[in-house]
This record gives sequence, structure tokens and C-alpha cells, in this order.
Amino acid sequence: MRRLGFTLIELLVVVAIIALLIAILLPSLSKARDTAKLVACGSNQRQIVTAMMIYGHDNHNMFPFQDARGSQFAKTHALTIQSHRPNWIWSTWPYINKQLNVLSCPSIEDTLSPSDAFYPTEEDYFGYVMNGVISQFGGNHTRYTADIAVTQDDPFIENGAILRPHWAYESEPSLSDAGWSGWMRFGIGTDISFTPHEGKVLSFLDGHSAYVRHEELTSRQFGLLINGQDAKEPEVSGYNNAAPIGTVIR
Repeated sequence: MRRLGFTLIELLVVVAIIALLIAILLPSLSKARDTAKLVACGSNQRQIVTAMMIYGHDNHNMFPFQDARGSQFAKTHALTIQSHRPNWIWSTWPYINKQLNVLSCPSIEDTLSPSDAFYPTEEDYFGYVMNGVISQFGGNHTRYTADIAVTQDDPFIENGAILRPHWAYESEPSLSDAGWSGWMRFGIGTDISFTPHEGKVLSFLDGHSAYVRHEELTSRQFGLLINGQDAKEPEVSGYNNAAPIGTVIR
């Protein structure tokens, strides 16, 4: 007599095989998803730096300006508060065809509290920061265009135009003095260069983007030297205590 269907043992074997295949494939799928987000983050930043270059063609070959000194390097509600202009996001905005999705990395989640001054809104929703040295001096101060980053992904979705590094003082930012800080530190001194990819995606002055692992991130990639050396920003007990030790590479 012909048997219809499967026995219980056969069904259990099939279920076990499916479960095993899922266990094998899920990590690969997760890794592929993370890689796709990493690629998208790099693509966004290439679009941003290309937009900045086009902006430069219209503005004396200078990258978008934002004052990098202590009280100016973070502008809340970069698109919607008129008194917070100029800032790098506002200047770049028309050149990316006002596409808000280009201004945030898909790997970054909204983790700020609603009480935070930089809590994102629907109109102001950004996940990248700009190099304050470039925003201050326009990018024409150095010949190392393939080595120095213009933008990087940040660990937070924010409502503001942020500069990292920034000039630690209220005096006029200097090309020759040690006074740049905060390119790898935030809040209570937390190292932000590990997230969101166990490293950073950077865009560079020559227009390319690249992923740099956490342990390979040094001051040179931000256009700075520490006591004449390419080094990591030292650990500090608080963001406001970050040592103003970076000197601009020219």
C-alpha cells in the first residue's frame, strides 16, 4: 500500500536541517547587511564631498565655511534656524538636491534623548560631521588632498552641523599653533571612533571615501599632528578637557 505524507521522524529531520541551515546562513546575511550599510555610508559621503567641490566652484574654490572656534563648532537645527547659518550643512544642502537621506549613515540609530539640545527632528536629521580645519580654511591650506578627511560618520543622529576636530579657543583659529581637539572624543571623553563600524568611514579632499578601522585612526587623517607626530588623540576625563594639541598639516 502506498504511503501518504511523511512520518514524524522525517518531519523532524527536515525541520532540523532547515534550522541548521538558518544557523549557518544568518551570520553571513547579517554581515552582508552590515557591509551594504558600510558601502552606502561611503557613497553618501562621496556625494557630500562632491557637492562641496561643486559649491567650491561657485565660491572661490573653497569648501563650505563654518567657524571652528569653541562656541561656534556645533550649530543646532542647521537647516531651520536662520541665525545658525552659515554652517556646512546649509551650504551643501542645495548641491545634494536637498536629499535628507544623503546626510545620515544607515548604520547610525537615533539614540539621543528628547531633552538633548541636538535631538533630531524630521527637518534636521544628520549623521555626519565635518572636519573643522577644512571648514575654517577652505581646504586650500594643504597639498595632502588624498590623506585628509573632510567628513566622517558620527555615532549619533543629530539636528546640528558639527565640526570634529574644532579649535579649542575663542580666538581666531590658527594654522600654525597647537589648538585643535575633539576629533575622537565626545561627552564625558568617550572614544567615538569605534562606532558605528568598529571604525569610521571618511571622505577625503580629493573626493574618495574609505573605511578606516578604529586602531588605524590617527591625527593625520584629520589633517593634524600631535607634537609633530602622527598619533591618536589622547584619552581624557571629559570632552571639555580634551587637550588642544593638534597642529595643522600644511
